[in-house]
Amino acid sequence: MKQIVSILCILVYAVTAYAQHQTILALEEIPLIRLEEFNMEATLKEDDKKGYINRFASLVKKETAFLQAAGKSQLSNGEFIYELRLQIPNADGMAVILHDFLLDETATLMAYDLHSKKVLNYQAKDNPSNGRFLLGPFVSSDIIIRYTTANEDRVPFTIASWLPVYKSINQQSRDFGDSMDCQSNINCDEASVVAKEKRAILRLLCVTELGLFWCSGSLINNTAQDGKPYVLTAFHCADGLNPDYSMWRFNFNYEFNSCDDATEPAFQSYWGGSFRAGSQANDFLLLEINYDLPAELHAYFNGWDRTDNIISPFSHFVHHPEGDVKKYARDDDPVNVWDNWLHWNNNVSSPPNTHYVVRYDLGSIEPGSSGAPLLSSEGLIIGQLHGGQASCSQSMNSFYGRLNLSWDIENGMDHTGLEPWLDPIGLGVSSLPGMENPANTAAANVSGHIRNHEDEGVAQVKVYLDSFPYISTTTDENGFFHLLGVPRNMTHTIKFSRNENPTNGVSASDILRIQKHLLGIEPFSESYQSIAADVNNSSTISAIDMIEIRKLLLQINSDFPQSNSWTFEPKELSIAVNANDINDLIIEGIKMGDANGSADPK
Repeated sequence: MKQIVSILCILVYAVTAYAQHQTILALEEIPLIRLEEFNMEATLKEDDKKGYINRFASLVKKETAFLQAAGKSQLSNGEFIYELRLQIPNADGMAVILHDFLLDETATLMAYDLHSKKVLNYQAKDNPSNGRFLLGPFVSSDIIIRYTTANEDRVPFTIASWLPVYKSINQQSRDFGDSMDCQSNINCDEASVVAKEKRAILRLLCVTELGLFWCSGSLINNTAQDGKPYVLTAFHCADGLNPDYSMWRFNFNYEFNSCDDATEPAFQSYWGGSFRAGSQANDFLLLEINYDLPAELHAYFNGWDRTDNIISPFSHFVHHPEGDVKKYARDDDPVNVWDNWLHWNNNVSSPPNTHYVVRYDLGSIEPGSSGAPLLSSEGLIIGQLHGGQASCSQSMNSFYGRLNLSWDIENGMDHTGLEPWLDPIGLGVSSLPGMENPANTAAANVSGHIRNHEDEGVAQVKVYLDSFPYISTTTDENGFFHLLGVPRNMTHTIKFSRNENPTNGVSASDILRIQKHLLGIEPFSESYQSIAADVNNSSTISAIDMIEIRKLLLQINSDFPQSNSWTFEPKELSIAVNANDINDLIIEGIKMGDANGSADPK
């Protein structure tokens, strides 16, 4: 009887302690706004009719004043918290566009995905110059936006538009893992011939008034060789869509480290671009990223060849089909000019002799590949993908706007060609080699290991910089991580996240082990055990934790509601990055619920 009383006393204390930590609204108390206007069937019909084959999110304009809609509470330190929950029924995910986004120095904006538990944080340093900000996309259509500030009733943004994310008409989600089976990963042996050139290829998240689209593109060199981050892509990625280039995102290094498929890799992302040149006639678009690219990004600037009569015995193609990780394709035959008209599904027609045609022997194009460069046998850009037919079973025609025809044009929209941008010093050359990113000493490398209590590497941990440029990576099987391009002379916060397979290492023996600890029969001997046992994140160990573990094992709950499947000690790092790189950081990874240390860290 005494043992039972002891456990009940601990239970009461734990509930009290947990209540004291609840300084924000409970989920059911947060005001909820649902977007009922999204019609999946109508959206898919519109895609089919208008040829939006690479759109994965539509846009619904619905303005919501966040301050008036959100629930308000106050912390003990005097700060105010405003929370709002957003849902889109029948959508597979969502994003929102904020207007008048201007955080002051006391404010933090957090967005929380209720499905994946992904958290995004923003501060004053993230303010866009024009006040327009894309939040997301998220894999869930159920999110919470939380705004914290010391200034009451001063919420500097409005929700201007909602972006329901949806699957395509063939039920693909147009993202990681959705390209066709015949696509070859970029780090397979056959792609070694473009080891440099592939580092220039980007995945583009195109933000327009009609929604979000995936395209591909390439960094491209200029005769000044000054590292200006020009990106060549396809004009139809923006044509007639009213694009907002200030919100476009440029994803670098989204690829598997080896030839084999693996878990989704991390990538580096920069957002905000500016229009430089473009033409509908042969479908080229030149943008400039609004940020200098650090050398540690290992970016490469592809060279180009604007010769009129290209002689290339074979050609390469590096792209992001369906918005998937980077892939490689190859045509073993000479590049030819297409001598017929081309009629596209967006009611645009291209005259004869404006495009190259290739038929791939390895790989294929797909939606999302648009804008990726056609590389000659010498690895130089000679055109960019306009369109064609996708197939794994047979070789089909793919068409590329010719770079030489994009050079010195002028059209009715007063857009110049590529010449003033790619030959700013007037060399008049017909070709230019690629180059490495010019030296940039304003960035550092930060690396280390995440290990468990037995000094085993913890794999699949997302390690990310919680500040611009939002650099992230994922630990390998040895728990090693390497953040590239971390700005110097600043203090950065590094965070860690792994939230999958919550039952890994969790069994009834863990409940028994926690019970023995609570009763004083066999107290925990290692610090990780106390952290692992506190699954309700209350800073105490109690019978409530045992109940939560039992709910997980009985499949009443699919996860631990108050914690991710893994936690880390320390939970985050604040480090000052100055002149030197930072190496050999050691973080401990702890599997929640695993009080006896049996979880597989891989």
